[in-house]
Amino acid sequence: MPTTIDLSRKTGLVTLGTHTFQVLDKSVEDVGPSGDPYWRLICEIISKGDDKGKEIMHTISLGSKSRWIMDEFLDGVDAPRSGKGDLGQFIGKTFRASVGQDTYNGKLKSIITNIMPVSADQPSFADLPSEIATEDAALPADVVEDAEEESPKPRRGFR
Repeated sequence: MPTTIDLSRKTGLVTLGTHTFQVLDKSVEDVGPSGDPYWRLICEIISKGDDKGKEIMHTISLGSKSRWIMDEFLDGVDAPRSGKGDLGQFIGKTFRASVGQDTYNGKLKSIITNIMPVSADQPSFADLPSEIATEDAALPADVVEDAEEESPKPRRGFR
């Protein structure tokens, strides 16, 4: 029986700014570039806008030198401040994060940075109204006249 695949596109560059994410899938990798194991999360954008439904892979090292990244993630998903947990507990959890860009094999890719709780809800750039000027506005006549009356002062030079 042939294998069928989902043809929808869920990856690609995401608009820079802050988005709300949900953790969809996970895996634990044995050893990362640092020599420490790490979590690999697939995070879907759930905030409204053109990027809704796009996915970004996010990795979190389990090493002590980068524990601050894990702590930021735990705070972002409102995890308890004590006890034990495993990666499976975070499937379905939501958080907000800034989206930045990095390169991988010479190509731009979106990355998750600055994770925060959903309770720190801020509108993303896509949600903010924008005012785009359709024409150049002329300067008021009195401003133009004042500018024409002022002559530049001579510059002093070194001798």
